[in-house]
Amino acid sequence: MTLRVAVFGAHGRMGKLVIQELEKTSDMVLSAALVKSEDACTHPNNHEPWHHPRWSVVCSTNIDDGLSQSDVVIDFSSSEGTQQLLDSAVKHGTPIVTGTTGLDYLLQERITQASQHLAILQAANTSIGVHALLSTLSSLSKKLPNFDTEIFEIHHRYKKDAPSGTALLFANEIAIAKGLDPKKSIQLGPKDDKEPRIGVVSARG
Repeated sequence: MTLRVAVFGAHGRMGKLVIQELEKTSDMVLSAALVKSEDACTHPNNHEPWHHPRWSVVCSTNIDDGLSQSDVVIDFSSSEGTQQLLDSAVKHGTPIVTGTTGLDYLLQERITQASQHLAILQAANTSIGVHALLSTLSSLSKKLPNFDTEIFEIHHRYKKDAPSGTALLFANEIAIAKGLDPKKSIQLGPKDDKEPRIGVVSARG
C-alpha cells in the first residue's frame, strides 16, 4: 500500500526538506503541497520540489482540499497554521505528524484534545541525538535537584521562534524532573532571583 502524504508548510525550509526525503521512498507519495500563498502553486517559473513526474500533487492554500486526498499530514508551519490544521484534520480524521514549534499553552491543550479523536505525533525536534540528550537531562536533573539551571542557545538568523521548541522541550523536561510546574518555573531570559526557576536565553548568529 502506498501512503499518501500531505505536507503543510510545503513552501518553507523544513517542508521542502520533507518533500525531498519523500522522493527517496517507494512506499510513500506526496499527495498535497499545502502552502500559504497561491503564488507558490501558480508562478510560471517555480521549480518547487513537488513538481515530480511520479506524483499527482494538489498544490493549494485550502487545507480541506489537501487532506481529502491524503492518509497523513506532516506539519512544519507556524502556530497559526497548526491551529487551522487541527480543525481540518479532526474533520477529515487525518493523522498529523507535527514538528511546528512556538506553540503557547492554549494551543498545546488544543493538540492534546485533538489527539483524543485522531493520531498525533508531536516532536519539537526530530533528531535522535536531541532525544538521547533529553533522557540524560532528566536523569541529571533528578540527581542534582538543588543545582541552578539555565539554557543558552544560538540559532541562525532565519530562525523564527525564540526560544526554540528544542530549548523549551529541554526546560520542560528539567522542570518535571525537578518536581516543578513548567508553566510557573520556566523563565524567558536569564534567572534574576534565587527561586527554583529555569532560565532560557536565545541569541541569533
